[in-house]
This record gives sequence, structure tokens and C-alpha cells, in this order.
Amino acid sequence: WYSSRVGCGIAYCPNQENLKYYYVCQYCPAPNNVSKKNTPYKEGTPCASCPGDC
Repeated sequence: WYSSRVGCGIAYCPNQENLKYYYVCQYCPAPNNVSKKNTPYKEGTPCASCPGDC
């Protein structure tokens, strides 16, 4: 467990009647699929992969 990584986010959707909040978490390594490499984080400068979006 100490070598795992997790990234979570939340979105508020005020126009929804139900479920106004959405919570999403991505775990790495991905559970139950050791043959597939999933990486929620990248090394480097923040926002370098998405200039103009931060």
C-alpha cells in the first residue's frame, strides 16, 4: 500500500436534480489489472502537458 498512488477530484453540477457532486479517484497501480500500466502522475513542471489550461 505504501508504494501506491491515488489522485482524486470532485465536480459540482448544480443543474443536476440528483447527485450534484461527483467524486472520482484513480489508483496506481490499477487494481486487478497488473498487465496494464496506468500512471495518474507525470514528473515535471505542473501544467507542462496542458499549457493554457491552468
